[in-house]
Amino acid sequence: AALVARDLFGGAVRMAIPARMVDVSEIRPVPDNQEVWADSDDTDRAIVFEIMEHHECADEECSAFFFNELARLNDSQATAVLDTRDLGPNELPGLAGTSGIFACLILGTQVVAKTGQDREADKVLVSLAVVRLPQVGSDVLISLNVPVQGSDMASAEQPNLLAANSLMHRMLESLHIHDWGLFGS
Repeated sequence: AALVARDLFGGAVRMAIPARMVDVSEIRPVPDNQEVWADSDDTDRAIVFEIMEHHECADEECSAFFFNELARLNDSQATAVLDTRDLGPNELPGLAGTSGIFACLILGTQVVAKTGQDREADKVLVSLAVVRLPQVGSDVLISLNVPVQGSDMASAEQPNLLAANSLMHRMLESLHIHDWGLFGS
């Protein structure tokens, strides 16, 4: 999928995302600490870029903490962690030289019902990058949510997993913070 660099938070952050994604804030209200982008092709694929207050937990525990917190906020009926790993500086070149940074990636699934719809819950593949910026008192969460389609979830999951993993890495490689004042410290 072709990626296009997009300004987030009024240009304070820039990241490449799929060209066919649309800014959800043009359709419905989005909290000030989030940028939400959704596929325009009705696949329900979405990217959420969220700035949170820095959570006091060990770096090695943060991926599980944030994945479980996301599942709780999504009223997930079931979750599974498929993979978790730390991200190196070469995977976030736009943040090279930023002291104190820690980043990790967690891949998993959540079973969630789409807000406001009376239908069976969907299994959603979640690729969640956590970028910890304790020097500015913030944690940045970037989640890519991809509904898993088909009756055989196990066989449908693998290609979606590979595609989501590849897309998340391409997005992270393009991530640049231009205005650190965004974080308020």
